[in-house]
Amino acid sequence: MLARLRAVYWWVVFLVWTIFWLVIVTPFAMLPAFCMRLKGFALKAIVSFWARGAVFLSGSKIVMKGREKLPDGPLIIAANHSSWMDVFSLFGEIRRPGAFVAKKSLFWIPWFGWAMWRLWQVPLTRGNSEKDKRSLAKLLEKIRWGNVSVFWFPEGTRSMDGKLAQLKKGLYYFATETMLPVVPVAVEGAHKIQPKGSFKMFPGQVTLNILDPINITDYAVPGDATEQQADEKRDSFIKDLRGRLAKALGQE
Repeated sequence: MLARLRAVYWWVVFLVWTIFWLVIVTPFAMLPAFCMRLKGFALKAIVSFWARGAVFLSGSKIVMKGREKLPDGPLIIAANHSSWMDVFSLFGEIRRPGAFVAKKSLFWIPWFGWAMWRLWQVPLTRGNSEKDKRSLAKLLEKIRWGNVSVFWFPEGTRSMDGKLAQLKKGLYYFATETMLPVVPVAVEGAHKIQPKGSFKMFPGQVTLNILDPINITDYAVPGDATEQQADEKRDSFIKDLRGRLAKALGQE
């Protein structure tokens, strides 16, 4: 009962908290595309503060390990996904202009969805590869001229039990297109605070374990490679990434 009441309290306060920060971030979201530094400030400072607040309002805290492993410049954060708390924790603590690859339904939320779109977040439509390709092409442009990093959940959706699921292939193709370093981040504790499919909330700690970056050039496909060789490179990358996350999570 207490966990349900805590969830009700969190949703009410979180809504007020979100509206407050939407008012502040809206002028930045309305800026034209060439004002990338100001938009970058909005993503790095304002949105990060909002995201950290979402975790703290639940009575929880965030601990980051291995911050020194984050390379300078744009990168791809590849993290496991089991709760909305890992979204808030990643955006809150990895304080740099960043775009989340998110499901399209979030962009239909009034005002909030508009702000996400204006602040470089990327909608993906599951099952519609052509629209997804266009969305990712636009993201690629923003990375090139906006110094934007990308937050990606390669599982594709939140895990029901907190266990690491199989990884999708999309991250590999995007990483080899951009040639950005892929930094695995093992997120622990988020599922215990706010499990998927449950209207309960339990205060706790979210731990972000930053792992050594993956050099995507090791998995690039040569121009003369056969289809089988290309598939082997892709599968090796996915195996490497999943292995690192599973080991850090103690789920080998």
